Order: sequence, then C-alpha cells, then structure tokens
Amino acid sequence: RIAWQFLGELPGLKSCFRLSDGKTLVVSENLPKRLGYSAESFISEVHDLGQPVNYDSLRWDIEQPAGTAARFQIRAANFLGDLESSPWLGPDSLTPYYSSQTGKINPEHDGNRFYQYRVELETQDPLISPVLNNVNVFYHYFDPDTAGKLTSPAIRDSAGIIITRWRELEVNTILPDNPALRNLINLEIRILNADNGELLQSFTASNNVSTNLFILDDVDRLKTVQAVQLQAVFLTNNSSISPKLDFWRISWQTTSSSVSNITFTDDLGDPTRVIRAKSAADAGANPPGNVFISLVDQNLTEVQNAIEVNVASKISGDQEKALLELRANGEYTLFPGMPGVIQTLVVPDNGLLELADRDTLVVRYVDPTDPTDKSQDSVLVVQFTPGALAIEDRAGNTVDIASIGDTLYMRLTGKLDRSITAGQDTVFADFFDNITNDLEEVMLLEVPDTSGSNYTNGEFFSAIGIPLRRQATSVPNDGILQTLPGNDIGARYVDEYDRIEVSAKVRQDSTTVLPPANGPYDFLVAPNPFRAADANQFRLRICAFSGDLVVQKVDIYNLAGERIRTLTANDLALNAGIVIPSGTCSVSNNWWNLQTEAGTPAASGTYWARFTADFTDQTGSTTAITFMRKFILIQ
Repeated sequence: RIAWQFLGELPGLKSCFRLSDGKTLVVSENLPKRLGYSAESFISEVHDLGQPVNYDSLRWDIEQPAGTAARFQIRAANFLGDLESSPWLGPDSLTPYYSSQTGKINPEHDGNRFYQYRVELETQDPLISPVLNNVNVFYHYFDPDTAGKLTSPAIRDSAGIIITRWRELEVNTILPDNPALRNLINLEIRILNADNGELLQSFTASNNVSTNLFILDDVDRLKTVQAVQLQAVFLTNNSSISPKLDFWRISWQTTSSSVSNITFTDDLGDPTRVIRAKSAADAGANPPGNVFISLVDQNLTEVQNAIEVNVASKISGDQEKALLELRANGEYTLFPGMPGVIQTLVVPDNGLLELADRDTLVVRYVDPTDPTDKSQDSVLVVQFTPGALAIEDRAGNTVDIASIGDTLYMRLTGKLDRSITAGQDTVFADFFDNITNDLEEVMLLEVPDTSGSNYTNGEFFSAIGIPLRRQATSVPNDGILQTLPGNDIGARYVDEYDRIEVSAKVRQDSTTVLPPANGPYDFLVAPNPFRAADANQFRLRICAFSGDLVVQKVDIYNLAGERIRTLTANDLALNAGIVIPSGTCSVSNNWWNLQTEAGTPAASGTYWARFTADFTDQTGSTTAITFMRKFILIQ
C-alpha cells in the first residue's frame, strides 16, 4: 500500500527537487509538499467462511523491487467477537511471520470460521515500494449432515477354499491433534456380506487410541460367509474435523471341504430305514420325539455348533425345520427327536410332523460353506399297531402252566408296524426266568397269509422252540431256559412303543421252605452281606408270615433324603407277583437297574428303600404299611 501518493493531477506544479540525500522528493507551489513511500501495515477486512474450516495454505502475488520486503500474519476465531483478541500467528510456533509467497497455514487456526490477514510492506527507499496484487487463502471443510462412505472390494480367500472362521479385524485411524475435538467425530466400521450386501456386524472405532482390534470368532452372522466387504462410515459434528481411516486389515482361517452325510437314525444313533409313529389320538398332547437325524460334515464343525435342515414328507406334505446340534463325537444330531404322528390334518412349521401310514420322510442338507456339497436321506413311516403275545407248546396251544422238559414257542400277532415288506420280516423276543436269571433271545419269523406267498399280516412265530431245564444257574442264550419248579417264566417283546409280557407257571414238585420269621412280614435286599463274587444281581425277597401282603411301590432316597427313583410294584418283576399270601415269598433279581428318574446311573453311596404295601392280618384287618431298608451302592 502506498503511504503517500499522487492523487491525480497536481495543479500549479512549479518545481520538483530531489534532495542531496536522494530520499525525499519536494514539489513546490506556494507551499512545499513531501511525497514518498514508507513501511506500512495493512489489515484485511474480516472474512466469514460460513462454518468452521481447516486452513490449508496461503499464497499471495506481490511485486517486490530490490530494497523492499513483505511479511504476512493471520488471525482466526470461531466467533466474530473473539477475532479482535485472537493472536496474529505465522506458519508455526517458532516462526511468527509468513515470508514466502506460498506456504502451509498454521494448524492452530483450524476449526475457526472468521479470519483476517495482516501484511507489512517495507521499503528502504521512499521512491520505491512493494506492491501487493492478490491474496489467496485455501481451506476445506466437512458436511456434518452427510455421512461419508468408503467400501472395499469383495474379500475372499484367494485359493478358493472354505473360510471356516473370520478371526480379527484391525482398524487404524488418524486422530485429531486436539483431544477436545476427538469426541466430535465418529467412524463406524461395517462388515457386509459381499454376495447380497447384508450387514453382518458393525463396530465403532475408538476416539482415544488409533489402533482398534475387533475379535470376530464369536460373531454368529459371519459364520459360513465366504466373502465380505468392509465399509467405513464417516460422521462429524464439526465441519472443520473428520475421522480419518489410515488402514484396515481382516484375517481368517480356512479348510478344505469334506463330503457330508445325513442319515435318519433310531434313538441310539444307529441308521434306520423305518420310523414307527402312533396316531395323534394314541400319542397324546405331548408326543415324545421319534424322528432322529445325524449329520457328519467335518468342515462344518469348525464353523458352527448347530445347523438347520429341512424335513418333508412325500404323502402328507408336511414340512418342518430341524435343528441339529454338534456333539462331542463331531456329529450333528437331532436329539431329543422331533415328534411325528399319524394324522390327516397338516400344519407346517409347528414342530410336529403330521404323517401318513407308509409315508416317506426326506431330509436334505446343503453345506453353507460349500453349496456344491449336498446330501439327503429318506425313511419309511409306518403306523404303530399294538400286538399280542402268547406262549405256545409244540401243538400250538397257548399254555400258562409248563413242566420241566417242555419245549415252548412264542407267537406275536397284530404287529402290522413290523410287517415292512411283502417278503418275510423278522422280530426278536425273549424267554426269561427272573429267579435263575436266565434269558434266551428268540427270532420270530413272519407267517405268510393264506396265499402262502405274501407276508403282510403282522403275525410272527418262533420256528425254533426253547426247552425247559431244571437248573439253578443260568447260561444265557444257550438255547435252553434254565428254571426251577415253582418258578414263573416269561415271554417278552419290547420295541420303542410296545412292551408285551406274558408268563407261565412251572409246576411245583417240592414244598417251598420259608426263611425264619422276622415279624409279620419281611423285606430282604441282597446281597447281604456283600460278596464280590455274587454281586452282579441286586435281589429282593418279600415274605409274608402272619397275613397277606400286597406290594404297592418302592421309593429310593439318597443319604441327603432326596428321592431319586420310584418303582411301582410291577416294575419290581417279583417272581410270585405283587400279591404275597401268608406263608409265601416273592423274589426278584435285579429289581432296580440302579438308575435315577432321569435315566442316569446312581452314584456310589448310602441309600434308603421305602417299601409301601397293604398288609391284611389274620383278623382280616388291612393296614397300609411302609418298611425301610438301608443299603450301600458301590458302582
């Protein structure tokens, strides 16, 4: 800026002189006037940028003859009233003036809306001056109302093998130098499914530290996903500051795909080709599960602990989803099983399979990590029909009394649910004696219908008979039933729904000798005393001496007084039945299977058995009695 200048024409100009020192120009008219240049400071007008900004650089255009100089300063404030008191600053804390015509603006001004610049023009010669022609201040700002987004390309394993687990996401940011500004920004990191853009997980980067590490092992929605995209969402509450992403990095582990195998099983986990189901009326309001499924897929075990599969019936049309859970052996199983009943009304997705007799049930599986790996299985559904069991002699007569030396047979009728094919099917049943503890498994062959060629009537017969032999010690499954005179022998058929048991009496050829009386009745739990060589049976003997005894139940308690099991009288399998007349005994071998109500083995320890019965004395008076026995169980 020129401190003194000619303002247009000088009227009445008389003379001009340069003094001997060469520093002053004198113009004379009537009065002398001194004209020239001197050092001067110029302050710009106030510039309002409309919002807080980040100041980038300063550039000015200046004519600067030799002997002249210029230097700049800037002050800034976020509020106009604060500008006057704001300090004038150079490019940094050590340099108070901008001396170069271009340069980076001091970051101390960042976050301010208003600014002024001040320029000092210096000359060593009053005849010459620097001339400032143009000033440029460069800045930038961010839009607080708009989120910025940055999305990576799809990230997948370059070798094309299965990603079993996404492990870690590392995100590094550049935080504002001023800690007070850090809470004004937000950086959200998203993980998207690269196949459909679905949001799988999101994290918020820290405003306190630059390095962020997020563990991905337990993010359920990431499991089985084979390709992802990373997306950063930038938000700010101040137009002069923004979150800054330096870099991000994601890691994962891989495995090769294995061939899957899905199978219908029985409740023990063995593959099955047939499922038996009761009618809805017979099954009751809460039918137990009878459809079991097993899946083996080794690469899936590294990805997730459960998998959902579709189960559908071909005839009824019902469809349900079954959740298979990973077990310790590496298999995914449906356990407890899904209930299935025979019913015409079908309600899909209700957790109950409504099926038809001779229906086909199909389960399908697609590996979520490898869509090319597929497996399925099917099973036949048949409706349960209760059967009837009879003990027969060689002539085919039903017997309820047998003699030592007889040969006995079994006949099972009405078992249409065991007649699976038009060919001859088989079932298995047992002859047993609970006193000698003998058991003989017998195969029953399906009997043909009147045509002699079709096996579809559900009748089965044991072609090989079992002879009775007098012997106190048993040899199980030797083809001979060891028994004693006076014993009860039984025939038993058991499947998942049916338990049929019939008995016959072995003719008595001697008088039963009672043990010494110990009151009107006695309950003996044996072995007592314990002998290791004779501890494989848990025997029970109940005797009546001076009246009749009717056994009701037995409750078993542990030493803490907690009831762990209740057995009805019929559960005890007493050889002479639950009604014990005066002067007789009833005996059971292995009357308790040493399991709790939950089906788990009872632990070693001290237990109490409380027997409940009705006792009728010699006068005919009946009294409800309880009788306690303590025993020690060593598993």
